[in-house]
Amino acid sequence: MQQERSQTPLRATRCQAGPTPCSWHRLCFFIGLFLWALLLFPALLHAQTDPLYEDWRWVHFTTASGLPSNTIINIVETTEGVVWAHTAAGLAWYDGFRWQGVGEAEGLPSAPLHHLVPDLQGGVLVQALGRLYRGHQEGFNVVPLVVQGDTLNVGTVVPLDEGGLLIASPRRLFQHDGTQPIEVGLPPEMLLTSLGFRVARTRDGTIWLISHL
Repeated sequence: MQQERSQTPLRATRCQAGPTPCSWHRLCFFIGLFLWALLLFPALLHAQTDPLYEDWRWVHFTTASGLPSNTIINIVETTEGVVWAHTAAGLAWYDGFRWQGVGEAEGLPSAPLHHLVPDLQGGVLVQALGRLYRGHQEGFNVVPLVVQGDTLNVGTVVPLDEGGLLIASPRRLFQHDGTQPIEVGLPPEMLLTSLGFRVARTRDGTIWLISHL
């Protein structure tokens, strides 16, 4: 006797489980972290790029602060860290609180100043009426510059590492080592200029001759 077996088809199904509580917490954490970064990044970017625009960083200096004039022509800093201001009405240095003006009482002429550069000895060099003055907070002295019996007409000047000076006079260049000026030969192209030239020194000590064509 044979027993007939039923041919019941077998079906395989897969149950797809939903997210577990742990995965939901992880997802929420990363979403929150992303939103927090979006809110924080603009603030960090603003803090890094706009610090100079914050009012508390700036001080407005005027004649009420001791400046001889509100018109500033040049600002220089000496090797000693003293800041000097060349204004339309004279010279002043900053003591950390106020500007201290210097003038005839300190050895400078009453005439307008035309050139101000720091020297390498903690002071500054000043040109006025074609004469060169060297000094610091305590006072100034004229630098005697005589060439063949005539007083040298100073245009611009820069200090040299050896302690001397390089001086531009109208269409002529001189080196001064503390005794007397010695004329320095110019490049041929500088001799062609009819309006003269000036000298300048960059922070790394490079000397530049700048012509006025």
